[in-house]
Parts: sequence; structure tokens; C-alpha cells
Amino acid sequence: MAIRNGNTSCPPEWRELSPMECYKIMTNPTDGLVWSTAQEYCGYSMSNLIVIPTEAIFTVIQVNVSVEKFWIGLNDIETENTIEWIDDTTLYPNSKLQTSSISETNDCVIQDTTKANWEFRHCTREKFSFVCQRKKVGETKFFRIPEAVDKDNFEPVSLRWVIILSIGGGILLIILSTIFYCWIRRKNAQRIRSENNRHQANYRPGTSSSGRRGNNSAARNSSAQDRDSSISMRDTDTTSLPPSYEEAQLHHYITKLT
Repeated sequence: MAIRNGNTSCPPEWRELSPMECYKIMTNPTDGLVWSTAQEYCGYSMSNLIVIPTEAIFTVIQVNVSVEKFWIGLNDIETENTIEWIDDTTLYPNSKLQTSSISETNDCVIQDTTKANWEFRHCTREKFSFVCQRKKVGETKFFRIPEAVDKDNFEPVSLRWVIILSIGGGILLIILSTIFYCWIRRKNAQRIRSENNRHQANYRPGTSSSGRRGNNSAARNSSAQDRDSSISMRDTDTTSLPPSYEEAQLHHYITKLT
């Protein structure tokens, strides 16, 4: 949101911060405000929480602000340890930031004039006065209040992604295993069909192994019968022939003796 200011000098109760900027210390309410409410309050005055990008501006504020501690626009609300101003810029005098005050729960910054440094404080549990800043002329852009990352739900979100990826990987593994199993079954079926076709090619209708064994046995029996018949015929043929001369003489000799 842009806020217009047609004056060429700072409004009443505002002091010059630079040739183009004005600032005002807000001490009402006297007990202060939390950081986000302080930024909203600055918006009502066509301004934002102060941005202090240089050592020179830091010195101006340090010398001229009468309160000891007040909110400024520096924070790491959106991303932990990514420190930036309310206008999303990151330039500031690093030597002024007390790094020991940085923590996961303290995301907003105050300036402590008694120590001449900046400290991180809890954005919603602590209240301080604050300094607002606006342009002398032209438009003053009102900056949005950063949205805090829910740190308590950060890990579960990551865990959900791990669970989703694990389930997806498991489903993919099941699909691949099923495809491999079907492929093995198909190969086995093809092998069985191939063997059956080979057996059928060697098979002669009307015969079987037992039939062939029976036929072979019958053939052997028939051959034996043929051999016996041949021997019998030879014996028959031998007895029907007339006796030889020697047989006749032997027969005659035996007859005389008897």
C-alpha cells in the first residue's frame, strides 16, 4: 500500500532522519506494543518501523531517541537466521547486532541505547516503544508484516514428505515386483508349451509307450514261435526220409540177432 505525503518537510512531531526521510519515536501506549502491532500502528501514521541500513543512521537514532529500548524493523521471522528489514533488504551494520541474543524463539530486534547495540527479543511476548519512519515527499510504501513460520509444525511437514515418498516408493516396488512375477510366469508357460509341442511332434497316433512295449513283446513271441516251427518242420522232414545204407545194414544185423 502506498501512502502519499505532499509536504516538503517532516510533519509536526516528526524529525528529520535524512534529506528524504523522517522518523518519530512512539511512546504511546506507555507500556509499549508487540512487534507486529507496532508495525500496524506505524501504518496509521503513514509510516513503517524504522530501517537502519548504515552506521550514520544508527548514530542519529542512538543520539536523538530518548527511550532506552525500542522496536526497529529488523527481524528473522520468515526464515530462521535470515535477518532482514521490514522492507526485505538485508543491509545493516553487523557490528551492532548482539549475536548472543539470537535464538529460535526470539525473532524481532530492539535497539538498546544503553548498550548502543541491537538485541533479538520475542516478537509477541514482549512490548516496547518503537520508532516509525516515513518519506518527506512522495509515496511511502506500507510493508506487510512478515508471517512467522510455525516451527512446531516444520518437522512434521518434512516427516509427511518422507512418509509420502516412502509410500510412493513402496507402491512402485510392488508394481515392479508384480511385473517381474508375471514375466517369469509367462516365460515358464512358454517353456511348458514348447516342451508339449516337442512331445506331440514325436508322438505317433494309435501307439503309446505301453502299446509299443506290448507290440515289441508280441513280435518277440512271434519270432520264437517261428523258430520252433522251423525246427519242428526240419525234424518232421528228417523222419520221413528213407534210411541210409548204413542204417539198413544195422537194422538187418539187429534182426538176425533177435
